[in-house]
Amino acid sequence: MKKFVISIILILTISSVFAQQGHAGIFLRMPIGWKQIAMGGCGVATGGNANSGWYNPASLMLYKGWGGSAGYSTLALDRFFYYASAAGNINEDAAVALTWVHADAGEIDGRDISGNHTDMLEYGEDALFLTFAKFVTREITIGANVKYIQARLDEITAYIAGFDIGAHVRLYDEQLLFGAAYHNLKQQYQWDSATLYGSDNGTSSDEAIAGYLRFGVAYEPVEIPGAVTAEIALPENNDLEYRFGVSVTPTDYAEVLLGVDDGLLTAGLGFQFEADFAKFGLGYSIRLEREGLPPRHTFDLTVGTK
Repeated sequence: MKKFVISIILILTISSVFAQQGHAGIFLRMPIGWKQIAMGGCGVATGGNANSGWYNPASLMLYKGWGGSAGYSTLALDRFFYYASAAGNINEDAAVALTWVHADAGEIDGRDISGNHTDMLEYGEDALFLTFAKFVTREITIGANVKYIQARLDEITAYIAGFDIGAHVRLYDEQLLFGAAYHNLKQQYQWDSATLYGSDNGTSSDEAIAGYLRFGVAYEPVEIPGAVTAEIALPENNDLEYRFGVSVTPTDYAEVLLGVDDGLLTAGLGFQFEADFAKFGLGYSIRLEREGLPPRHTFDLTVGTK
């Protein structure tokens, strides 16, 4: 019974660390990739990265060649967030990607109902998803993610499968881009501690993962090396979110980005290098946090065919 009480306390603690207004699976709405983070969390219209399916599965169609990316973020309150993606373009008619994302709250000081220390507890969430994008016409692309999501609460684990869908449109010689995506179609965690604590002490509960609708537009002029993008997001049971970002490429090897993520300032700097057999990229971004918490720092590495 003591461990059962501890697990309830742990659930409440983690909810305050990774959730917003009681929403489960909030890590599925956190931005990944230094470039998207630096542009205010925008990614539904821009695309062209191995991790684009996280924002809009259809925008993965803009990815060229074969390659991948990986990133690591440090956040306040001893949280960690990292990902790895591998992607490829198939005959410039379709694109596929496999992405893994992990959110970790680190070790948590477990205590019983009297406040006495028991042991160190762990919590983590993972998402593994396959992205597929396909041309409908040369201007319109559709795409989808098939996702496997897992949440581990000390010794209890919840599993779920889900889907995302998206569309992408390119006009005026692909300078004006539009994107829309809906994430987390009818998903919910199903927690059951009966197998661990027994039918008398164990409980079961469902936690719905809120749907997430995103719309975005981007302008990438041919004459000027850079882009401007903006988007809005409509989470279920939450307020409207807005984002804005701009990138400037002063040389062929460097890129500077600034943005606003729902009122939080973001910035980043990236470099690209080419070898005889491949091209490589390094990127860093910073995102300010609310309530005076330390900012989020993200480091990324990319590799791809020339």
